[in-house]
Amino acid sequence: MDQKKPGIFERIETFLHTCWCVFIIPSSTLAGAYMGLQMHGIGGAISLGFAGLIVGTFLAWVPSIAWHIIEALGH
Repeated sequence: MDQKKPGIFERIETFLHTCWCVFIIPSSTLAGAYMGLQMHGIGGAISLGFAGLIVGTFLAWVPSIAWHIIEALGH
């Protein structure tokens, strides 16, 4: 089969999306765990850390939603 190699723009897009995923998922997990620990103790840290992981994964999957949230908070 003749497979087309990805162009430079597709490679840049893939690289940027990978960087975004590597940044947003741990950041949201850490933020949730930190807030949970400060407000509710170790149980809250585990629960809100897991919630942060879910939210971070969703934001990594659909990055445009993060920009809508930031825009809404700015007004």
